[in-house]
Amino acid sequence: MNRFGREIKGDCIELKNILIPNKVEQVEWGTFSGCINLEDVKFEGCPEYIGYAFQDTKFYNNIREDEYGCKYVSDHLIEVVDKEGQEVIIKEGTVSIANHAFYRSKVKNVVFPKELRVIGSMAFAECENLKTIDLPEGVYDIGYRCFFDCKNLEKVYLTKSIEVVGSEIFLNCKKLKEVTLSKMIADSIEFNENVKLIYRVEL
Repeated sequence: MNRFGREIKGDCIELKNILIPNKVEQVEWGTFSGCINLEDVKFEGCPEYIGYAFQDTKFYNNIREDEYGCKYVSDHLIEVVDKEGQEVIIKEGTVSIANHAFYRSKVKNVVFPKELRVIGSMAFAECENLKTIDLPEGVYDIGYRCFFDCKNLEKVYLTKSIEVVGSEIFLNCKKLKEVTLSKMIADSIEFNENVKLIYRVEL
């Protein structure tokens, strides 16, 4: 087993404690949805990705958001609760951003940590104030429709470390003008014809 999916623990009302084994690399969206009495979650290891997996649990409800309105589980950004904030500095050490984390946020500027590796599906969908995205080296996985409908997004810097790219990550980004990326992944991304591609030098 390397991931927990939605079907594993959902709606286990009696579940109060769980130890997630070291071999689990991903905890997917909705995994513990409905486990309203779950209050103690421990990890043997360090998962690569945690999605919006603990909604409606006591464990998640007891997590306080930080000064930027962000909720974290371990080193994973799960949700930006404050959708009105215009700047978010993601805490150092964060390795993943969950699916829909910034969905419909009014954020204008996001500062990413150097440890970031995975960005979930639709993580920044419909963030209409975003104009520039500059991802740190080390990010290797960008999920489906990650920047969907970011109507004012103009420039994006994608690192050469990216290996996995979901479909339609820039769908309906009508003002997108320039994307810097590795030539190796360019063919796997759909762009409008007016987008200028700048290829990173491969060493």
